[in-house]
Amino acid sequence: MAISVICRVGVSHGLLSAIPIGVILFAVVHFPDVWLMLATGLMACFFIPFYIRDRNLWPLGIYHGWLGRFLYLWVPGRDPWVSVFGK
Repeated sequence: MAISVICRVGVSHGLLSAIPIGVILFAVVHFPDVWLMLATGLMACFFIPFYIRDRNLWPLGIYHGWLGRFLYLWVPGRDPWVSVFGK
C-alpha cells in the first residue's frame, strides 16, 4: 500500500513531495521503537529515490535486512537471530 501511494504521489506531484510522505509512512510502520523510526525515516530518504528510478524492490529488501540486523546489534545491543531462534 505504501509503495503504491509513494509511486502515485511521485508521478503526479514529483519526487520532492513523494519523499516526505514515504518517510512518514515507513516511520509510522515502525512506531513503538523511536530509534527504529528515526533510522527507517533516514533510510527511506535514500531508498525512495532509488525505487522510483529503478522500480526494483530486491536490492532494497536485501539492504533492509542487513541494515536492520546491524541496527539491532549496534543500537539496543540485541541480536534478532537469538531472540527468534534461541541460543
